[in-house]
Amino acid sequence: MTDPGRRWATGNWYWDPLERMGHTEVEGYDDPQRRLWGEGDEWAAQWTGYPYAQDVALALTDPVIGVRDAKISTRRHGYEVTLKGSVLKIRR
Repeated sequence: MTDPGRRWATGNWYWDPLERMGHTEVEGYDDPQRRLWGEGDEWAAQWTGYPYAQDVALALTDPVIGVRDAKISTRRHGYEVTLKGSVLKIRR
């Protein structure tokens, strides 16, 4: 998926479809690592490689294709997407 406004893209795990300047290399690109952990209402996702953590958070909260009523907050090491009493911490 790519936002028509070109704010975010999540459609590829190996390159940035928007080809943004300054984002040509991502740590762990050659061997991306991904993990998701948590329970109940608190979850965390962390990975190296594409898509960017910010892009995932923006896609989840997009007013057209995102999760209805989900909200995004910027944190020091990533983003938090909240829905009612639940939180998904998305780390860079």
